[in-house]
Amino acid sequence: MKQIVRFLTGLVSNSIEEGSLMEFQQRQVCSLSLVLLYLGVPLDSLTVPLPNANYFYLIGGLLTFTSLVAVGYFIKRIKLNTAFSIILLAIQAETAAEMIYCATLNDYSFQRMLIMSNIKFSVLFIMLPVCAYMYRVSVMLSAITISAYAACVLILGGSFFRSYLPLILLIFVLMPILGRLLHQNFRKLENKHELLKSEEAQLLKSLQVSKDELYTFAKLVNDSSKGTINYDLLNVRGEKTKKNLYDAAAAFFMEEKCKADVIKDYFPELTPTELVIVALILQDKTVGEICEILHRSSGNITSHRSNIRTKLGLSKTDNLKAALRLRVRIHEFPDCGN
Repeated sequence: MKQIVRFLTGLVSNSIEEGSLMEFQQRQVCSLSLVLLYLGVPLDSLTVPLPNANYFYLIGGLLTFTSLVAVGYFIKRIKLNTAFSIILLAIQAETAAEMIYCATLNDYSFQRMLIMSNIKFSVLFIMLPVCAYMYRVSVMLSAITISAYAACVLILGGSFFRSYLPLILLIFVLMPILGRLLHQNFRKLENKHELLKSEEAQLLKSLQVSKDELYTFAKLVNDSSKGTINYDLLNVRGEKTKKNLYDAAAAFFMEEKCKADVIKDYFPELTPTELVIVALILQDKTVGEICEILHRSSGNITSHRSNIRTKLGLSKTDNLKAALRLRVRIHEFPDCGN
């Protein structure tokens, strides 16, 4: 038994990653196949009058063998795709054996019924690996069926079975091609899915936020109902993320408030040039940076700063930036000055 499993494992090797979408699909189709096998085969045996006990031996051997393989998978001794492939190959081999054995009998009406019935079953069981993206297995199953039917044609002769040979060849050649196309398309979709997951992980790492936090940010941008969204946004998980968010928001609002055309209402006593300097001070610009931006000398900027202190009633020891920010905050939130 171990030697058979080892041989077939190498033959149908189609390794897939555990937990992948393909593995999930194969598990679902494999479960369906077992239901079809253990319900369909006994029902078919009871409804079709079999001429002798040899058919029951074939069916019993098939059910016993596939049961052992299924148990091997459930106890994790055989991988899913290997177990599924072996089960499908065993079903097709038994079906082919029935067809060839039937062709050696002398009951022509029974031969027509059983061989064509098995062809229909073969179509069904070849579609299963196609649905499970196992195109290699579908190729082998098709080859078994075509070989078995060709053997029946050679044994029986006659126009009936020979007339169906081109159609059967066409069907059982096209199905593996379909399986190959489905497998390729699925691989492309799976690769795109993995790429998106990788890019998402890199984005979250760069932003230092979780997926839920990023989703909340996106809702804030696109949703017009701000109340609830803002509350959710301000209560994001992670102290580092929350601090970064608060700092960025504070910097943004301060920068907006510190524009010269905005702060003129907060400092009506200042000249336009002094308002520009106040705006730059509130944006944390140093004296050197202000000089570079306005193309003024250091003495000129210092003189304007002194005039601003005088107009605001500040002494030389008072922190100019802190006083300016306090004035802005009082105008924005009058209660804060109380």
